[in-house]
Amino acid sequence: MLQIAYFSTATVAQTKSLVEDILTVARAHNARAGITGLLVAGGNRYMQIIEGPRIQVETLWAAILRDERHCAVTELVNRRATTRLFGSWSMAFQSEQRLSDFHTFPQTLRFLVKQIEDPKLRGQLERYGRSFIQPAGGSAPTPWEY
Repeated sequence: MLQIAYFSTATVAQTKSLVEDILTVARAHNARAGITGLLVAGGNRYMQIIEGPRIQVETLWAAILRDERHCAVTELVNRRATTRLFGSWSMAFQSEQRLSDFHTFPQTLRFLVKQIEDPKLRGQLERYGRSFIQPAGGSAPTPWEY
């Protein structure tokens, strides 16, 4: 299984209707393709985590890179995984207007975890962050402070 996480900047206004359309299409596609993940939108930014079978995720990733609704797509994580962290959601969603306030993935994840009301989604995002965030020059995951 493959997991990819990225940030990008919207090229068009992130209206409620646009984001709902993105989610509708993504959820239907992902359910067919065996892909799960999380989309966070707000502050003219997107952050997304997708996971699933390697070929399907790579195909989706190529489509994401071609999508003209956003630019400055920055891949943050691209790794093999043995278990799904978002297995319950074809595409979980969190709206967060402060998304553009953060410039690193760990900062964003820590902030988002505090904002998520759904305990299951919050727990999955915490496990995701703990599984790869490394201290500078270290090999053990950085402890998260809440």
